[in-house]
Amino acid sequence: MTNESVLSGYDERIAALALQLRQYLLRQLPAAGEEADPSARLISYNYGPGYKNIICVILLSQKGVKLGF
Repeated sequence: MTNESVLSGYDERIAALALQLRQYLLRQLPAAGEEADPSARLISYNYGPGYKNIICVILLSQKGVKLGF
Protein backbone atom coordinates (compact mmCIF):
# COMPACT_ATOMS: atom_id res chain seq x y z
CA MET A 1 0.00 0.00 0.00
CA THR A 2 1.08 3.56 -0.57
CA ASN A 3 1.17 6.51 1.77
CA GLU A 4 -1.35 8.25 -0.48
CA SER A 5 -3.91 5.54 0.31
CA VAL A 6 -3.47 6.28 4.04
CA LEU A 7 -3.66 10.07 3.56
CA SER A 8 -6.66 10.10 1.24
CA GLY A 9 -9.83 11.30 2.87
CA TYR A 10 -8.09 13.57 5.36
CA ASP A 11 -8.19 17.34 5.52
CA GLU A 12 -5.31 19.07 3.68
CA ARG A 13 -3.93 20.34 7.00
CA ILE A 14 -3.81 16.83 8.47
CA ALA A 15 -2.26 15.33 5.33
CA ALA A 16 0.38 18.10 5.16
CA LEU A 17 1.32 17.60 8.81
CA ALA A 18 1.60 13.84 8.30
CA LEU A 19 3.85 14.35 5.26
CA GLN A 20 6.10 16.72 7.23
CA LEU A 21 6.40 14.16 10.02
CA ARG A 22 7.10 11.44 7.44
CA GLN A 23 9.95 13.47 5.93
CA TYR A 24 11.41 14.06 9.41
CA LEU A 25 11.30 10.33 10.24
CA LEU A 26 12.87 9.35 6.92
CA ARG A 27 15.77 11.73 7.65
CA GLN A 28 16.20 10.41 11.21
CA LEU A 29 15.79 6.72 10.32
CA PRO A 30 17.39 6.43 6.85
CA ALA A 31 17.77 2.63 6.99
CA ALA A 32 14.26 1.94 8.28
CA GLY A 33 11.56 0.38 6.16
CA GLU A 34 8.27 2.22 5.68
CA GLU A 35 4.91 0.46 5.42
CA ALA A 36 1.46 1.97 4.94
CA ASP A 37 -1.64 0.33 6.46
CA PRO A 38 -4.78 2.16 5.22
CA SER A 39 -7.21 0.00 7.22
CA ALA A 40 -5.45 0.98 10.47
CA ARG A 41 -4.86 4.54 9.18
CA LEU A 42 -1.15 4.42 9.95
CA ILE A 43 2.32 4.42 8.45
CA SER A 44 4.92 2.33 10.28
CA TYR A 45 8.72 2.46 10.34
CA ASN A 46 10.65 -0.72 11.03
CA TYR A 47 13.94 -2.58 10.85
CA GLY A 48 12.42 -5.89 9.81
CA PRO A 49 9.15 -7.73 9.27
CA GLY A 50 6.44 -8.01 11.89
CA TYR A 51 5.25 -5.88 14.78
CA LYS A 52 8.27 -6.69 16.95
CA ASN A 53 10.52 -4.73 14.57
CA ILE A 54 8.41 -1.57 14.38
CA ILE A 55 10.13 1.50 15.79
CA CYS A 56 7.33 4.02 15.47
CA VAL A 57 4.09 4.78 13.65
CA ILE A 58 2.31 7.82 12.30
CA LEU A 59 -1.35 7.62 13.34
CA LEU A 60 -3.92 9.78 11.60
CA SER A 61 -7.32 10.99 12.79
CA GLN A 62 -9.74 13.66 11.62
CA LYS A 63 -8.42 16.00 14.34
CA GLY A 64 -4.69 15.47 14.09
CA VAL A 65 -1.56 13.37 13.66
CA LYS A 66 0.14 11.31 16.37
CA LEU A 67 3.57 9.74 16.56
CA GLY A 68 3.52 6.43 18.45
CA PHE A 69 6.52 4.47 19.75
